[in-house]
Amino acid sequence: GHISIISQSTFDAIAQAVGLETLDPRRFRPNFVIDGLSAWEEFQLVGHRLQLGSVLVEVTAPIGRCFNINVNPDTGEADLPLLDALSQHFGQTRTGVIAKVLTSGTVTIHDDVSLSEA
Repeated sequence: GHISIISQSTFDAIAQAVGLETLDPRRFRPNFVIDGLSAWEEFQLVGHRLQLGSVLVEVTAPIGRCFNINVNPDTGEADLPLLDALSQHFGQTRTGVIAKVLTSGTVTIHDDVSLSEA
């Protein structure tokens, strides 16, 4: 299977660009939101293996986004022009990365995320 990973700093940068204090991550449907990276630094993980808790993954590609990020996850209404904002403020419409799950295991809140030598 595959999972998606995005840094909290990326969400923070997008929120700031559109004038919000916070941005609901559910708009982007990530499996994991991680701290400790700069905005869009997750793109630098492509081609690397990560240890998430006891799970090993290989980061394979950035995620291109579509209109769905404009939709409020509670109401189903398109209420924020996030896709346009990504293009306007950051010159691209990608956020987060996709990763292939290599080993099964457990990941819990506050588990360490690290580059793997495996």
